[in-house]
Amino acid sequence: MPLLSIGSHLRRKTAQLKGALTHHSQSTVQEMYNLVQDYKRMVLLKQLLSKHLDVVQVLQELLHSSCLETFLELETAALHGTTAMLEQYLSTLLHRCAPIVDVVRLYVLLHTVGCSTAQFLNTFRTTVYSVYGIAHLSTLIAVETVLRAWNLSAAQWRRLTQILELLHDPSNSVFPTQPSLHLYQHYVPLSVRCIQCMLHSSHFSALPRPLLTALRIPPGPVFEYSQASNLQHLRCISSSVVHDDMGGIHSATIDDTIRVASIPMEHTPPTSDVAATDHRASTIHLFVFVGGCTYTEVSCLRAAFPHSLVLTTDILTSVTFSAALCSNVF
Repeated sequence: MPLLSIGSHLRRKTAQLKGALTHHSQSTVQEMYNLVQDYKRMVLLKQLLSKHLDVVQVLQELLHSSCLETFLELETAALHGTTAMLEQYLSTLLHRCAPIVDVVRLYVLLHTVGCSTAQFLNTFRTTVYSVYGIAHLSTLIAVETVLRAWNLSAAQWRRLTQILELLHDPSNSVFPTQPSLHLYQHYVPLSVRCIQCMLHSSHFSALPRPLLTALRIPPGPVFEYSQASNLQHLRCISSSVVHDDMGGIHSATIDDTIRVASIPMEHTPPTSDVAATDHRASTIHLFVFVGGCTYTEVSCLRAAFPHSLVLTTDILTSVTFSAALCSNVF
């Protein structure tokens, strides 16, 4: 493709991507994934057009957008690319003296996937000490202590998967089955796995005991479930909960104000014939996330239950997870 044609294509895609970023809170899960794929392709094209100063300047403005730093999907996309890309991004945060929480978030990712070199991690520690001060030595030690609890052998992971009946699709390359990567990608959406389990059952009878056990995997959410005659209630303390390796539970501060994340209320009273045969048409499902949820949970619930009300104290991202980790561990 001619250089000018590529430059024109990049300008067009950059405008589209910037528009998508400004409305990312309204995006579905698939739209967010497509956005990340576009971002990855633009990074590759940037490398090919390093001498095209006009396009590179536009891309640099986009790549340094603060919106991108809040995306868990961006970090996941980096995993499916190269570790060098993630290391370079982390080095950029260090040189810009970014908030320590953002740096810790990327450090957690590098440690969890276990694919970074020891040389880079040693250089990273030295840089953190020089940029943020020796006071953060205890911070990094605490992070590494917590993350070591997540390292499982392949045999242990397979056994744990069988015992806890963890749900995953082996054919789906977006969610690899390596233990550390699985735990990192699903530190929030174990609740989505709970929703998946419910979708495969005909009724909300009761949560199976193995699933309740799986939800205690650090740092999985803790659920309370109850059912009434015409109202089903699911209460979740989500990723603001951090489990330590001694079995303790530390909870971050929970906002007292519960706000509505999604209210698809297209409900019409059933006819007498429908009511006589099936009272489920008049059922409204209420989902309350105390501690927060992600857009993934909201999207799943909206697709699964058209007559539902979703309440949450907060919308969570990897940034809020890191903040909870820092406040509880350090």
